[in-house]
Amino acid sequence: MGVAVVADSWRPLADTVGLRVRRLAIEDTLDVGLVWRRHRLSPAAAAFIDVIERSRSTGQGTPRERKPENR
Repeated sequence: MGVAVVADSWRPLADTVGLRVRRLAIEDTLDVGLVWRRHRLSPAAAAFIDVIERSRSTGQGTPRERKPENR
């Protein structure tokens, strides 16, 4: 027996195999974070982080974002 929290896109599959699916009463937002090692980033990972950092510095990030303390 178990319980899982999954994305709404899993609902059709869960229904098909006979699982009970219930909607959660929560906000339609999700706070996420970006975590990476300080050193040895691939060029693609470094470029991705640079894009994120630039979007935050231009005010395009969300108001609830916090700057990482120990990078």
